[in-house]
Amino acid sequence: MIDTDIVSKYYESRIIERRNRNMKAIGVNRPDHHELKANPWFLLGRIVLASLFVLGGIEKIGNPENSIAMMTSAGLPYPSLLIYLVIVAELGFGLIIACGTTLFFARVVIASAFCLIVHTALVNIIFHAFWTLEGAAARLELSLFFKNVGVIGGLVVVAAIYRRFPA
Repeated sequence: MIDTDIVSKYYESRIIERRNRNMKAIGVNRPDHHELKANPWFLLGRIVLASLFVLGGIEKIGNPENSIAMMTSAGLPYPSLLIYLVIVAELGFGLIIACGTTLFFARVVIASAFCLIVHTALVNIIFHAFWTLEGAAARLELSLFFKNVGVIGGLVVVAAIYRRFPA
């Protein structure tokens, strides 16, 4: 009797080998996760992306009244409590993104990226509602809105790259 599991694994490995050989033939080289972790550009990109959240969290620690006033004017419930949740999220998840798998498992980095994606999307919807404004104020909020969309894109890329890492 032939073990179908062994046969399917054999053919799967052959397909992967052939794909990798073809990719190298046309000049495409996929780095493995060890090469990627050692890549200084990937580290720099993560640090720059995470700095937006870490510095935002530090600013909120130094001046929580400003953020509480913004939350109150937006009609958010319990802004005095919510500000501490935002500070912990921005600092904690931002530092996890910056450190990457040097200190954390890939799944923790992916979960942190997802939490920051949700946070940034909510900030966009609540605080940068350009569709309710007109003139210069609408253009400013539109610019901030799409800046945050770019940040969300960067977080998606980080999560997608770490998805390839072993658990």
